[in-house]
Amino acid sequence: TEGEEHNADASASASGEHDAEADAQQAENIKKRKAELEKVAKAKKEEEEKIAKQREEQRKVAEAAQKQEEEKKAEMQRKAKEAEAKAAQEATMAAEQLKQAEEQARREAARQKRLEEEEKQRAERMKRDAERKAREEREAAAEAQRKREEAKFLAEAADADA
Repeated sequence: TEGEEHNADASASASGEHDAEADAQQAENIKKRKAELEKVAKAKKEEEEKIAKQREEQRKVAEAAQKQEEEKKAEMQRKAKEAEAKAAQEATMAAEQLKQAEEQARREAARQKRLEEEEKQRAERMKRDAERKAREEREAAAEAQRKREEAKFLAEAADADA
């Protein structure tokens, strides 16, 4: 019975050692599994951070591209407005030049018409003067002819009396 107790103790002891060994092995397995899970979780977290970083980088690149596109668009609009303003200014200047040219042409035409009218009046005056002079000369010639005939008549009458 002492032997039985000893055997029972030895058996319990062996069983306890076996349980402790199994517990230690299980604890080691749990520890390994936990380490593996932590490693996987860490890798997953790093991958998520990497993806988040890439997304942030893509967002920044997209924003920069959009900003550049907006600046380009604004520059094109500014240039278009400048070109429009310049064209409007040139059109205004051209219209003003045309107006001035038309005014100059009108003044020149009026001056030309006035000169032609003055020339016409001068020609009419010269014609009237020439006609008056010719008439006066005809009248003077007729008067001279009349005086010659009168003198001739008087001379003939005087001859006849004598």
